[in-house]
Amino acid sequence: MASPEVQAMILMRQSNILAHSEPGLAVDLAADAADLIDGRDPGRLAASVARQQALAALHNGDERSFYRHAAHALDLGDIEPVEDDRAPYAHAAYVASDVASGYLRLGNPDRALELLTDHHAQWTSQQHRDRAVADMRLLHAYIAVREYRLALVLADTAIPAYLSAPSQRARRHLARAGTLVRQRRRSDSNSVLQELAGRIKNATQGVIA
Repeated sequence: MASPEVQAMILMRQSNILAHSEPGLAVDLAADAADLIDGRDPGRLAASVARQQALAALHNGDERSFYRHAAHALDLGDIEPVEDDRAPYAHAAYVASDVASGYLRLGNPDRALELLTDHHAQWTSQQHRDRAVADMRLLHAYIAVREYRLALVLADTAIPAYLSAPSQRARRHLARAGTLVRQRRRSDSNSVLQELAGRIKNATQGVIA
Protein backbone atom coordinates (compact mmCIF):
# COMPACT_ATOMS: atom_id res chain seq x y z
CA MET A 1 0.00 0.00 0.00
CA ALA A 2 1.27 3.47 -0.84
CA SER A 3 2.56 5.65 1.97
CA PRO A 4 0.40 8.49 3.34
CA GLU A 5 2.73 10.95 1.61
CA VAL A 6 2.23 9.31 -1.78
CA GLN A 7 -1.53 9.13 -1.27
CA ALA A 8 -1.58 12.80 -0.24
CA MET A 9 0.42 13.78 -3.31
CA ILE A 10 -2.05 11.96 -5.58
CA LEU A 11 -5.05 13.59 -3.90
CA MET A 12 -3.40 17.00 -4.12
CA ARG A 13 -2.83 16.58 -7.84
CA GLN A 14 -6.39 15.39 -8.38
CA SER A 15 -7.60 18.46 -6.51
CA ASN A 16 -5.55 20.67 -8.79
CA ILE A 17 -6.98 19.03 -11.91
CA LEU A 18 -10.58 19.37 -10.69
CA ALA A 19 -10.35 22.86 -9.17
CA HIS A 20 -11.88 24.59 -12.19
CA SER A 21 -14.57 22.05 -13.09
CA GLU A 22 -15.53 20.61 -9.69
CA PRO A 23 -14.25 23.02 -7.03
CA GLY A 24 -16.26 21.48 -4.20
CA LEU A 25 -14.71 18.08 -4.84
CA ALA A 26 -11.30 19.74 -5.19
CA VAL A 27 -11.71 21.22 -1.70
CA ASP A 28 -12.55 17.80 -0.27
CA LEU A 29 -9.62 16.11 -1.98
CA ALA A 30 -7.17 18.73 -0.74
CA ALA A 31 -8.57 18.39 2.79
CA ASP A 32 -8.15 14.61 2.60
CA ALA A 33 -4.55 15.12 1.49
CA ALA A 34 -3.91 17.38 4.47
CA ASP A 35 -5.44 14.84 6.85
CA LEU A 36 -3.18 12.09 5.53
CA ILE A 37 0.01 13.98 6.41
CA ASP A 38 -1.22 15.58 9.63
CA GLY A 39 1.23 14.79 12.42
CA ARG A 40 3.85 13.46 10.01
CA ASP A 41 7.03 15.03 8.64
CA PRO A 42 6.36 15.25 4.89
CA GLY A 43 8.74 18.15 4.22
CA ARG A 44 7.67 20.53 1.49
CA LEU A 45 4.66 18.42 0.64
CA ALA A 46 2.94 20.10 3.60
CA ALA A 47 3.40 23.52 2.02
CA SER A 48 2.23 22.27 -1.37
CA VAL A 49 -0.91 20.70 0.08
CA ALA A 50 -1.76 23.87 2.03
CA ARG A 51 -1.22 25.86 -1.17
CA GLN A 52 -3.63 23.58 -3.01
CA GLN A 53 -6.17 23.90 -0.20
CA ALA A 54 -6.02 27.68 -0.63
CA LEU A 55 -6.46 27.56 -4.40
CA ALA A 56 -9.28 25.01 -4.22
CA ALA A 57 -11.10 27.16 -1.66
CA LEU A 58 -10.75 30.18 -3.92
CA HIS A 59 -12.20 28.34 -6.91
CA ASN A 60 -15.05 27.24 -4.64
CA GLY A 61 -15.83 30.86 -3.76
CA ASP A 62 -14.64 30.60 -0.16
CA GLU A 63 -12.39 33.64 0.32
CA ARG A 64 -12.04 33.20 4.08
CA SER A 65 -10.65 29.69 3.67
CA PHE A 66 -8.36 30.91 0.90
CA TYR A 67 -6.81 33.49 3.23
CA ARG A 68 -6.45 30.95 6.04
CA HIS A 69 -4.84 28.24 3.95
CA ALA A 70 -2.71 30.75 2.02
CA ALA A 71 -1.27 32.11 5.27
CA HIS A 72 -0.55 28.56 6.44
CA ALA A 73 1.13 27.67 3.14
CA LEU A 74 3.33 30.76 3.31
CA ASP A 75 4.30 29.89 6.89
CA LEU A 76 5.43 26.46 5.66
CA GLY A 77 7.32 27.82 2.65
CA ASP A 78 10.72 27.82 4.34
CA ILE A 79 10.62 24.12 5.23
CA GLU A 80 13.59 22.16 3.94
CA PRO A 81 12.88 19.07 1.83
CA VAL A 82 13.09 15.69 3.52
CA GLU A 83 14.31 12.41 2.11
CA ASP A 84 11.86 11.16 -0.53
CA ASP A 85 9.98 14.47 -0.35
CA ARG A 86 6.99 14.31 -2.71
CA ALA A 87 7.08 18.05 -3.39
CA PRO A 88 10.72 19.20 -3.24
CA TYR A 89 9.88 21.99 -5.70
CA ALA A 90 7.52 23.70 -3.23
CA HIS A 91 9.93 26.18 -1.69
CA ALA A 92 8.95 29.65 -0.49
CA ALA A 93 9.02 31.30 -3.93
CA TYR A 94 6.89 28.56 -5.51
CA VAL A 95 4.28 28.76 -2.77
CA ALA A 96 4.28 32.57 -2.85
CA SER A 97 3.80 32.57 -6.63
CA ASP A 98 0.70 30.38 -6.47
CA VAL A 99 -0.73 32.31 -3.53
CA ALA A 100 -0.07 35.54 -5.43
CA SER A 101 -2.14 34.21 -8.32
CA GLY A 102 -5.01 33.90 -5.89
CA TYR A 103 -4.64 37.49 -4.75
CA LEU A 104 -4.59 38.63 -8.37
CA ARG A 105 -7.80 36.71 -8.95
CA LEU A 106 -9.34 38.45 -5.93
CA GLY A 107 -8.40 41.89 -7.24
CA ASN A 108 -5.62 42.52 -4.71
CA PRO A 109 -2.57 43.12 -6.93
CA ASP A 110 -0.71 44.98 -4.18
CA ARG A 111 -0.51 41.86 -2.01
CA ALA A 112 0.37 39.75 -5.04
CA LEU A 113 3.14 42.19 -5.94
CA GLU A 114 4.51 42.05 -2.40
CA LEU A 115 4.67 38.26 -2.43
CA LEU A 116 6.23 38.03 -5.88
CA THR A 117 8.89 40.70 -5.35
CA ASP A 118 9.83 39.43 -1.88
CA HIS A 119 10.67 36.01 -3.35
CA HIS A 120 11.88 37.00 -6.81
CA ALA A 121 15.55 36.25 -6.10
CA GLN A 122 14.91 32.79 -4.64
CA TRP A 123 14.27 30.88 -7.84
CA THR A 124 16.83 28.31 -8.96
CA SER A 125 17.98 27.69 -12.51
CA GLN A 126 16.39 24.22 -12.34
CA GLN A 127 12.92 25.77 -12.04
CA HIS A 128 12.88 27.64 -15.31
CA ARG A 129 9.24 27.00 -16.16
CA ASP A 130 7.94 27.81 -12.68
CA ARG A 131 9.98 31.00 -12.58
CA ALA A 132 8.59 31.98 -15.98
CA VAL A 133 5.10 31.56 -14.52
CA ALA A 134 6.01 33.70 -11.51
CA ASP A 135 7.43 36.40 -13.76
CA MET A 136 4.26 36.49 -15.84
CA ARG A 137 2.29 36.90 -12.63
CA LEU A 138 4.65 39.69 -11.62
CA LEU A 139 4.19 41.36 -15.01
CA HIS A 140 0.43 41.13 -14.50
CA ALA A 141 0.75 42.64 -11.00
CA TYR A 142 2.98 45.50 -12.14
CA ILE A 143 0.48 46.45 -14.82
CA ALA A 144 -2.44 46.15 -12.42
CA VAL A 145 -0.84 48.67 -10.03
CA ARG A 146 0.20 50.91 -12.96
CA GLU A 147 3.94 50.34 -12.58
CA TYR A 148 4.33 50.34 -16.34
CA ARG A 149 8.06 51.08 -16.52
CA LEU A 150 8.86 48.25 -14.12
CA ALA A 151 6.62 45.99 -16.19
CA LEU A 152 8.48 46.94 -19.35
CA VAL A 153 11.86 46.23 -17.74
CA LEU A 154 10.62 42.85 -16.52
CA ALA A 155 9.23 42.05 -19.97
CA ASP A 156 12.79 42.02 -21.35
CA THR A 157 13.49 38.78 -19.47
CA ALA A 158 10.02 37.47 -18.65
CA ILE A 159 8.73 37.22 -22.20
CA PRO A 160 11.73 35.30 -23.61
CA ALA A 161 11.60 32.99 -20.57
CA TYR A 162 7.91 32.33 -21.16
CA LEU A 163 8.40 31.68 -24.86
CA SER A 164 11.20 29.20 -24.15
CA ALA A 165 9.06 27.32 -21.62
CA PRO A 166 5.38 28.12 -22.33
CA SER A 167 2.66 26.91 -20.01
CA GLN A 168 -1.05 27.42 -19.58
CA ARG A 169 -0.47 29.06 -16.19
CA ALA A 170 1.87 31.69 -17.63
CA ARG A 171 -0.28 32.18 -20.72
CA ARG A 172 -3.29 32.92 -18.53
CA HIS A 173 -1.54 35.81 -16.78
CA LEU A 174 -0.07 37.12 -20.02
CA ALA A 175 -3.59 37.25 -21.44
CA ARG A 176 -4.95 39.03 -18.37
CA ALA A 177 -2.09 41.53 -18.52
CA GLY A 178 -2.90 42.13 -22.17
CA THR A 179 -6.56 42.73 -21.37
CA LEU A 180 -5.63 45.26 -18.69
CA VAL A 181 -3.32 47.10 -21.07
CA ARG A 182 -5.97 47.29 -23.78
CA GLN A 183 -8.50 48.65 -21.31
CA ARG A 184 -6.09 51.24 -19.93
CA ARG A 185 -5.02 52.46 -23.36
CA ARG A 186 -8.56 53.65 -24.08
CA SER A 187 -8.06 56.51 -21.62
CA ASP A 188 -4.27 56.66 -21.19
CA SER A 189 -1.86 57.62 -23.99
CA ASN A 190 1.23 56.74 -21.94
CA SER A 191 3.94 55.70 -24.42
CA VAL A 192 5.24 52.99 -22.08
CA LEU A 193 1.76 51.51 -21.92
CA GLN A 194 1.63 51.49 -25.70
CA GLU A 195 4.99 49.74 -25.89
CA LEU A 196 3.82 47.16 -23.37
CA ALA A 197 0.76 46.51 -25.50
CA GLY A 198 2.97 45.71 -28.48
CA ARG A 199 5.28 43.47 -26.48
CA ILE A 200 2.43 41.51 -24.98
CA LYS A 201 0.65 41.13 -28.31
CA ASN A 202 3.83 39.81 -29.90
CA ALA A 203 4.37 37.41 -27.00
CA THR A 204 0.88 35.96 -27.41
CA GLN A 205 1.81 35.33 -31.04
CA GLY A 206 5.11 33.70 -30.09
CA VAL A 207 7.34 36.64 -31.00
CA ILE A 208 9.93 38.11 -28.59
CA ALA A 209 10.37 41.58 -30.09
